[in-house]
Amino acid sequence: MIADAHGEPYHAFRTLLDAQEAADGLVVMEGDYGGQIYLTCPASHVRCDQETLELMLRDLDALSWKDAASAQVFYERGLPDSGVMGGMGGGLIVDGVWIHPQLQKLGVEEAVREVFGGTRKRIVGMPA
Repeated sequence: MIADAHGEPYHAFRTLLDAQEAADGLVVMEGDYGGQIYLTCPASHVRCDQETLELMLRDLDALSWKDAASAQVFYERGLPDSGVMGGMGGGLIVDGVWIHPQLQKLGVEEAVREVFGGTRKRIVGMPA
């Protein structure tokens, strides 16, 4: 919707695997129907499975917006040094994991990186 409003192309992937097969595949996690961008990460950096990403989204939403029905994971195209439109300042696309500053303040950044890296199933403070 946002891309259409700005006359920009938008391409979504159905799955994490589809996004990982594209050089510019991206994972975006958001809450509040896009009113808060939680994080972005190039799909090529993701070593966990799609189910684990959904668990991490629920964990992040429980710490932040607290409305699981409005939280979503998207797989789309995006290049480093660009942005993701959304509330709370949107998000940035970097060559690695970008986490919203409000979530960084909660001290979850290392755990989020470990989930993406495939060495952890849930983030800090959440049951395994």
